[in-house]
Order: sequence, then C-alpha cells, then structure tokens
Amino acid sequence: MDGQNDMSVIDIKSQDVNARNNNILHKLKQLLSAALIRPLDFSFGQFLLRKSSKHLASNSEEIATELVIMLAVFTSERLGKQHSCLALDELTQNSNNEKMFQLSDQGYQFPALEICLQALQNSPLVFSVDGKSIMDCASKPLVLENGKLYLQRYWHYEERLAKDLNRLTAMDSDIDHHLLQTCLTCIFPKSDSLDVVDWQKVAVVIASLNAFTVVTGGPGTGKTTTVVKIVWTLCHLLATNKVKVHLAAPTGKAVSRLLESVEGAILSLPSTKRQGESFVLADNFVSMTATTVHRLLGVIPNSPFFKHDSENPINADILIVDEASMLDLPLLSKLLQAIPTSCRVILLGDKDQLASVDVGSVLADVCAIKVDIASFSAKTLEVLHAVAKQPEEALTMSHQSRLADALVELKVSYRFSADSQIGRLAKVVNQGNFADTLSLLNNVRAYNDSAESVSTDGELSWWPDYQYGDLLNLLEKHLQEYFEAVRLGDVKKCFELLKKLQVLTLTNHGDWGKHTLENVIEQFIKTKSWAQTELEVYAGKPIMVLENDASKHIYNGDIGIVLPDKANPHILLVWFEQYDGSYKNMLPTQLPTFASMYVITTHKSQGSEYDKVIMCLPSVASHTVLNMLSRELIYTGITRAKKQFVLMAKATHIKAALARRSNRASGLSERLINAQCD
Repeated sequence: MDGQNDMSVIDIKSQDVNARNNNILHKLKQLLSAALIRPLDFSFGQFLLRKSSKHLASNSEEIATELVIMLAVFTSERLGKQHSCLALDELTQNSNNEKMFQLSDQGYQFPALEICLQALQNSPLVFSVDGKSIMDCASKPLVLENGKLYLQRYWHYEERLAKDLNRLTAMDSDIDHHLLQTCLTCIFPKSDSLDVVDWQKVAVVIASLNAFTVVTGGPGTGKTTTVVKIVWTLCHLLATNKVKVHLAAPTGKAVSRLLESVEGAILSLPSTKRQGESFVLADNFVSMTATTVHRLLGVIPNSPFFKHDSENPINADILIVDEASMLDLPLLSKLLQAIPTSCRVILLGDKDQLASVDVGSVLADVCAIKVDIASFSAKTLEVLHAVAKQPEEALTMSHQSRLADALVELKVSYRFSADSQIGRLAKVVNQGNFADTLSLLNNVRAYNDSAESVSTDGELSWWPDYQYGDLLNLLEKHLQEYFEAVRLGDVKKCFELLKKLQVLTLTNHGDWGKHTLENVIEQFIKTKSWAQTELEVYAGKPIMVLENDASKHIYNGDIGIVLPDKANPHILLVWFEQYDGSYKNMLPTQLPTFASMYVITTHKSQGSEYDKVIMCLPSVASHTVLNMLSRELIYTGITRAKKQFVLMAKATHIKAALARRSNRASGLSERLINAQCD
C-alpha cells in the first residue's frame, strides 16, 4: 500500500510538472504568434523547458523556472538583433511590480531586477560568475555576469577576446628609440606647425611600442597611408631579414580597395621597390598578401571552425585588418586565437560606422574605453614628446590601461576640404546635430515649392519628397553607359562603372526596400531594351554572392557581372575581379546563392566606396523602420560617397535617425576598462 501511495504521489507531481510546462509553453507560443520572438528563440525555450522539467517540484520553483526560461528566450532574441548579451537592468528598468510578471499587450513584463537576478543565480541552467572555476560552466547553457545574461558560447567569445586583447597589450616592445626617430624623419616631412599634433605620426609611434594597435578615423583621414608607414617603420625596427605581412578585410571588395591603396602608398616611401609579389624596404624583404579574414583563417565547409586556430596559427609577423567595424565578436575572437604569440596586430576602421551585420560591435566597444583620445600614459607621452617631437600642451597624461594607450584616432580628413558639403554633413550627422544637418540639407535640397527638379550634379543634394521616377531619372545616364559596356563585352569598363554609383537602402523589404527598388529598376531597363531583365540571369546583371564556397574560392560579399562568353555568346558567364586586377569567370550554376545589386542595404555597403551614392530611406516610417534608423546608418551611407551624395529621405525620418544611437548590449568594454592600469 505504501508503494502504491508513493507511486500516486509521483504521478501527481508528474501531472503538475506537465501542467506547469504547458502553461510556460503556452506563453512562449503567444510570444511567437505576436512576433516578439523568433522560431529559433521558441525552440531554445522548448529545449530549456525539457532540460529543467525535473526541477519543477514546487510552485515557487515553477515561477522561478518560468522567469529563467523567459529571460533565456529573450537573450536569444537579442542575439538575433546582434546583441551579445541581455542587459538585465535595461529589460527591467520600467518594471512597476516587484514580484509579478506576465504576458501583456506590450509583450512579456518582467519583475524587478533583484527578482530576476535571484532566479538566475539559483537556477541549474545558469552559471553565475563569482570567482568559480570556468570549468564549472561547461554544462550550463547560460552565463550570468555583471548583470548581463549570455548564451554560454557568446560569453566565451567575449571573455576570450578580452583576455587576448589584454595579453597582446601587456607585451613589452623593446625598440631602438634612436632608430625610430630616424624612421620618422624619413617618412614624415617637417610640420609647418609645431603646436599641432600629427596624428599619423602618433599612430606610427603607438604601433611601434605595442603588439596591438587600433587606428580609427573618419573617411579620408589616411588610415591606409598611416598603416603603410607603420609597416615600413616596423620592418626597419624588427630584427629580421624577412617580414611576413598579412592584409585582411571582412569582404572581397574591401580587400581589393585596401591592396590597391597599400601598393600605391608603399612604393612612394623611401628606399622601397617591388620584387615580384613582395617589396624591399631598405635591407628588409617584405612578403605581403591580401585576403578576406575568412580566407585567411581557412574556411572549413559546413563548420563553424577554421583551419587556423591556437593549435595551427597563421604564419604572420604583422596582421593588418581594415574595415574593423565590420568584424563581429566571434570572428575577431577566433582571429586573435589564430595568430602566433610574436605577431603584431593592427586594426583599422571608423568607430562611428555601423557595426557588423552579425553579433557584437567590437571596434566601438574597444574604442569606448578611451574617453579622451589625446590622453596617453606617462611612458608613452615621453616617447611622443622626445622621439616624435609632438607638442606637449596638445597631449595629456592619463593613468589608463595599456589597451587604451594603444588607441589612436586620426583627425584630419584629406579627402574632404573644410568647405566640403559631404564632409560637413558627415560631421554634423555623426554628432547627432539635427538643426545643423537640416540647415545644410536645406541649402542643397533638390526641390522647392515653385520649381521642378534642379541640377543634381553638385556634391550634395537632398530630396525630401521623392518617387520612383525621380530615382530612375538619376540612374538613367549611368545605366545607359553601363549597358553599352555590357554590349561591347568590356569587362574592365563594366567593373569601373559598377564602382562609380550605388543605390543604398535601409532594408530588403518595403516600398523603398532593396527588392522593390530592384524590380522598379529592372522594369525600367527592360522598357529601354537594354537587357532581358525578366530572365533570372541575363547579360549585364550585377550580382553579389551571399554565401561562402571555399572549394571554388567564392565568398560572401564577392561582386560579379554576368556577361556573354565571347567565344560562344549563347553562354552566360559571371565575371569576378581579382585582387591583382585580373578577372576570372564561372557559370552561374556553379555559384552559391547570389542576388542582384543595383540596390544594396547600407550594411552591405560597408567596406566599399563609390564616386556617387544615392541613399533612399522608406517614405513611410513604421515602428520597425524607426527601430532600424540610427545616426550610424546615415553616417555610413554618407561616407561611402567620394564625390557626390544624394539623400532621399523625409526630414522627420532624418530627425528620428539622428536621435538614436545604434548601441548593442555587450560586456566587452567593461571587461577591458576593468583591466589593470599601468
């Protein structure tokens, strides 16, 4: 009888657990139906629910389990929005109830922060970082640290990246200061002003003193020129007869632009000449290669891992990564794991651009640890003053981390003059100054109340009222010239024209999204009889590869143009421009997934520059659109243009964008700030 009673108790408890599980599952389904979470987040919640079922023994534990699962699901949801973690204080800051939490019209209402923290700290699903061995977290899918909740994998990425950055910056660089001064004298002409900081010279000194350096700056500030001077200097300072330099960037187009700039700049330096694929800098032989970060690491098909890692490092003395704002958290973490201990790393990028399309905003997070860009440690200041002859009153001393000491921001734009409209617009947008932005745009607006369209040949134009026909009018001359080059089969000319103009948009969907605008453009091309755009693949179609295919050496972001085979015009080939200026071709059926690129999202434009950019924002700002608008988005669009920038956007949408920063939840800056100072 006692055994039967025991079984009855177990059955009742099992029924209670099932009922409680169903209650939580029902809430998850409601969140999914309301599109507040993704199917992936829902599946993760189901997984955690099954994993935690045996712990649902009492009502209080059921409540805590529901809270933990909901917090975990929203951590996953934030990951889908490129946040590396869930910041609990932001999630609970509007809570007006200390204990109750439930579904509502606004989504899931969480209780006070203390209640959430207590539930997480007591949960068997969560590893709470408080001095415990990291090995203890191996079986826990969630990690709680400093009020932030992570999926375990992304906590490891962030933790490992912070340790690698601190390891690199802790390395002492024993260099000959007299030789450094000689190098600086060779590559920098005498300054006309002794009271103005030469930030490029500062960057060369910082990179000479440190194993890890970040050089950030806006468009045209000379980041590439500076890094070439860094390489030239290091090749003289390093005690070796051969220096292996790897240039890398997140996309193929960015690599091509980087290599072109570097080759032009390095040959202009003293005692430098080409020797085959390498360079001779004075007595040192320099081997220099350029590739995407993924290719450098060695993609393993259908695997999140790479060929190069801590056990099989990349063969490099100096690693330079351009467009570092595009590096996501996992990628940079894996990259720093794959370098040898003696390798110097230099990141180049614009910290104010949009962050990566994947998780994290590592460049912005790293740069955020330095409040005053003109501050340096006493040890570094001594070298800047004595060796680089920088003005003492322009730089300040600060007791800061070694990493903060390795950050340099270039201030002077050589692309845009002081009266450049594009340069001025980029500056006021980056500052979030709507009044000055509107004033500048009003001075160049393309329409007024009493006239038709005015000339848009100027450096900057603004169209606050716009239709598809306006966009087509702006594109017609360019498209006609492009398809004439297509008719002639001139591959080089086609690629040159493709680099001259690009239409940017906010998103893929909607009336002014990529898909709609490309349909409009292709219909226009068809009416002009320039191409048979009703076909999936046709002569002249410009494409962007959307997936990696390492076996064919084709990668996400590669740009191609469809052209007929000259030997057999009935066969269409997709041509790709190589880093050395040559071209290769493939059949369209050999390619991974690709899309046309008459229009690309602003995110996809990162790492690219065009003579003319036309940026189109949606004409109607839905809640989704408003959440996507940010000053980084507008700034990134502006800084893709070298000669002309056309903005099609309503004033209210510009105002909304400038009022919003694109901040991503992360614990990286906090980890780095807490690092030991000198």
